[in-house]
Amino acid sequence: MDAVRTTVWLLVLVTISRIHQHFDFLRPLRPALLLAGLAVVAALIKRNSLRTDHLWRTRPPQIIAGLAVMACVSAVFGISLGGSATFILFEYSKVLVLAFLLVLAIRNSRDLLLFVWGYVIAVGLLSWLSIFVFRMSRPSSDGLQRILSGYTFDANDIGLVVLIGLALAFLTFQASGKIGRILSTVIIVGIGITLAKTGSRGAFVGLIATGLAIVLLVRSLSVAKRAGVILVPA
Repeated sequence: MDAVRTTVWLLVLVTISRIHQHFDFLRPLRPALLLAGLAVVAALIKRNSLRTDHLWRTRPPQIIAGLAVMACVSAVFGISLGGSATFILFEYSKVLVLAFLLVLAIRNSRDLLLFVWGYVIAVGLLSWLSIFVFRMSRPSSDGLQRILSGYTFDANDIGLVVLIGLALAFLTFQASGKIGRILSTVIIVGIGITLAKTGSRGAFVGLIATGLAIVLLVRSLSVAKRAGVILVPA
């Protein structure tokens, strides 16, 4: 891990987990903005450590750029051009910066696994916050008790983020040794509890789809082990 990959890894960690918002002394430092700036500076200084060959010939950067163009064009047809422009400049632009930093930082499968672990650990921290920190409430609309607020995320956001983490945690479980498998299992259990606490119907449907995909498509493990991985968070 050089300066580029270290800063981008930490940026993924704080962006997904929101752990820095739990500690008041970190908020004035603006960790996400600081890490993004450091990552950009490190990328400019150490350009030879980035994967820039055939950047625009691969599918992911093309899709990201296409979505960015589509967002800018669609803003003209929205209800509020100023509101759309504000969202694109101050919110969506952060997503684009992180996406392209990841594309440039991932040179091989080893780098890819490094950032997958960053996301999984971040989801583990988010699950810890969801289980032990975030308060529960019972909205009058559906009567279900669910997480009231997760700092930047609401209950549905948390459900989506940890559901992606479930699939990636299954990958780290397969690709790791004993310690990595234990950590992945603990995080998978935390994800299951978090999904229940969100009360998100969309996340529940996504859990079913993810479970079916793992059971039907992953052939490197026995059916019993695949079913076990799904039953643990369920």
